[in-house]
Amino acid sequence: MGKTTALKAIEKKLESTNVSYEIIRPIVERREEQQLNIFEQEGFVQNQKLFIEGELVRYATLPDGLTVFDRGPEDTECFSITFPKLIGQDWDIELLLSNELNRLRECVVESILYLTARDEVLLERKEADESRRRFSFNLEHFRLFESWYKKNPKVRFLDVSSLSEEDVENSVMEWIREFETDV
Repeated sequence: MGKTTALKAIEKKLESTNVSYEIIRPIVERREEQQLNIFEQEGFVQNQKLFIEGELVRYATLPDGLTVFDRGPEDTECFSITFPKLIGQDWDIELLLSNELNRLRECVVESILYLTARDEVLLERKEADESRRRFSFNLEHFRLFESWYKKNPKVRFLDVSSLSEEDVENSVMEWIREFETDV
């Protein structure tokens, strides 16, 4: 069980907590309309500007109270910085997107729960997931993203390799409840 599945399973139980799911389809459609090639520097930079602007709008329009992101601003930052490395490019993303990244980093999250699993478990779950296409899932990418998150002191890791769906739901719920009393 992954983060989206866990959140959807417990969302109705979250009385005073909002859940914000990443909605990327409109941004991908804009990328396609603009014929941006994310494997070229200019196309990637323009693509990330679209995604960062989407995150800024989403963050600015959050309802009052506690919100749990399925994927949040930090995911957009992580992808912006790490993707060029994954495709063998040495683009200076910190410079090319400096204004956008600075604005994105103002979208502060209090805590991040990062669900992880052993390699064989991730691959098995990817193959078994018939709910959506997983073309973009790549184990090397997952581990690079995970190493980026390990540098963030706000991140707590939950290894779900041997947890049942109920255990994952309970663990995520317990983590959320830590913050419900602060609101």
